[in-house]
Amino acid sequence: MEPLPNFSYASSYAPYTQVRTELANDLHRLILDFCFNFNMPKDGDKAEAAKVSDIAIGRFLGQEPQEKTKKKPKKQWRTSRPVTSESAVDRPEIFREMSINGCTHLMDAVHLPFVGNTDDNHQYMLACAKAQVLFGRLTAFCKKEAERIAKHEPQETEPNDKPQLNWQSYADLLIQPTKDNYTLLHQGIINKNHELYKSIMGELSLVHKRGLLTDSQYAEQFTLQTTWRFTPLHSAIRSGNKQIYNHIFLELFNLHKKKTIDDATYAQQFIQENDHRNTPLCSAITSGNPVIFLSIADKLQQLHRQGILSDEIYEKQFTQATCEGFTPLQLAILSGNTDIFHRFTTRMQQALKKTSTCDTEYREKYQQQLEAVSDDNWNVFHCATDPRSANPFIVQRLTDMFHNCFGDGAEKHIKTLYKETTDTSPFRPAFHNRHPEWLEKLLESSNDNPIKPSCWDR
Repeated sequence: MEPLPNFSYASSYAPYTQVRTELANDLHRLILDFCFNFNMPKDGDKAEAAKVSDIAIGRFLGQEPQEKTKKKPKKQWRTSRPVTSESAVDRPEIFREMSINGCTHLMDAVHLPFVGNTDDNHQYMLACAKAQVLFGRLTAFCKKEAERIAKHEPQETEPNDKPQLNWQSYADLLIQPTKDNYTLLHQGIINKNHELYKSIMGELSLVHKRGLLTDSQYAEQFTLQTTWRFTPLHSAIRSGNKQIYNHIFLELFNLHKKKTIDDATYAQQFIQENDHRNTPLCSAITSGNPVIFLSIADKLQQLHRQGILSDEIYEKQFTQATCEGFTPLQLAILSGNTDIFHRFTTRMQQALKKTSTCDTEYREKYQQQLEAVSDDNWNVFHCATDPRSANPFIVQRLTDMFHNCFGDGAEKHIKTLYKETTDTSPFRPAFHNRHPEWLEKLLESSNDNPIKPSCWDR
């Protein structure tokens, strides 16, 4: 499947930061130092370097460092040295400045975990914890400045060209999307860290309750599509984090219940395909989580029963192939999850029956799904013999589906699918280009005693 795209982090480097003022760039470099010094190769060095960064950014924000130390650092770690004597305390309006990609300093902090090693889960979780701390310190500074302005600002002020970091400006920062239409909330979803996500949601809820965000602006945080046509719900499904997904799902439900978003907008969140023609249902299948898949499938069924989704659109969710030519059925097979596969085939058959005018039309649609091939000539049995997800019970269920659909001619149809793929992708094993001999033995065996495939032990 395609990698989840994120907005470009090119603003981290000098040629792309010219849109910000010099002092704003100083803050940007301090945020990066906070990340890079945290991701040092040795634990001792990491702790010492992180402490130096903590002190540096604390001074810049006029805050006390989290950990006080009297010892002088053993090494001169990479830390930003602002060329001016000013700090964020002198010019808090620098928080309103953005990079050439439309990234605010708050967005830089939330995106911090992706600068490090995302393959190491332990390191990534630590980076998310650091991002949460940094996000908290930046938002604390913004709220303190906004509160100061609110107390000292006269009721009627004369027009002033100097931008201020008041409460409204802070609210605008929290909902400001990048040029790729990623919001703070959306980036928090992609981070897959529930605690960091809760921190962002807490700030959004705060400004919304204070009346700084309208209901429509608040709702847009849960419905805004990115440049790649990812919705927050779609990203929540892909994140695999059940807590984040449940919150997004519930927020959308409440917004629809309160009529903040209409039926069409609500339904669109569950059927919106991205640039790779992946729908939320496809991502729910590949997530490997039966609970997430079932909640999406149930919601689609509910929207169809309520007449919000037409027969054509409802059927399309179970039959439309991705840009690689993989149908949802093939994705369910590739998941290797018996529960997801069983529930999907049941829902697919129900959807095809409901949208067919006669039994003949239903059978034709059913046959098309069983005989579908991807762009690389992958058929359902190539998917079933994937050594990473091969499941003999799924193969047995597939053969039963062929027998139910084709009757006596089932084995003939199955054997016509014994063909090599044209897939030359280095990411998929060459096992797919071989004749699945174990499958032939399986067909000859008793339906009650399926043969364990050889790839099962690999």
